[in-house]
Amino acid sequence: MLEPDKIRNKRFGTAKNGLNPVDVTEFLADCADEIERLRAQNAENEEKIRKLVEKINEYRDDEEAIKSAMIHAQKESNKLINDAKAKARDLIDSAKTEQVRLQETNSEEIERIKKEHHANVDALLKQLKEETSAEIESIKAELTAEQIELARAKAETTYFKSTLLDLYTQQIKLITEVPEMSDEELDEYETQYGEYYDDEEYYEDDEEYYDEEQAALDEEAEKQKHYDEVINTASFTPVINLPTNTSELRFGRNSADEKR
Repeated sequence: MLEPDKIRNKRFGTAKNGLNPVDVTEFLADCADEIERLRAQNAENEEKIRKLVEKINEYRDDEEAIKSAMIHAQKESNKLINDAKAKARDLIDSAKTEQVRLQETNSEEIERIKKEHHANVDALLKQLKEETSAEIESIKAELTAEQIELARAKAETTYFKSTLLDLYTQQIKLITEVPEMSDEELDEYETQYGEYYDDEEYYEDDEEYYDEEQAALDEEAEKQKHYDEVINTASFTPVINLPTNTSELRFGRNSADEKR
């Protein structure tokens, strides 16, 4: 691989009407500086991507739903690194080609090539920085959205479970509160009403007793119907207010850290 120091220290033979040694030396120094700066920038980008990958890996043990996002982030990070290395190799190869071609050109062509090369390097570095920053921000946004969606789903499940348990508790309570007759009262009831029906007689007080009992049963049946409708349609208002600040959500490792 062509190193910056080799470019700076490269010397060419002289010939009549040949190249200007000062211009060649200056251009080689500029090329070496640009390549050195590009390598430093590439190393910085690789370090940023490495830290981002490490941060993403911290979420791997928290929730299964984030796995797909982390895999995508890893692939994109590797792609960015490989692209950056490939572009760096292309620049080095281009510099080698330029050295050979500079030996056959005049001073004006050398100046034009210097300016063009500097512009290309600057544009490439700018584009690489913008693409890397945009990709990192996209990955961060995707991870944040996955975390918020997972927390919302867990909260909704908790609300539904709490409400459903309350409804079941109320139903059991209603069932246990239904009045019952003792064995003596039941025998007396069967005896009295059996005689009334056998004699085909009508008693006003027994009719009133029956109406009150039937009204109570109708009321219980109406309540039961309402609870059944709520359960079957899953339509209810959560008994716990949904947090508006996502930082209030606690789950996985965050919850464990708070307990410690």
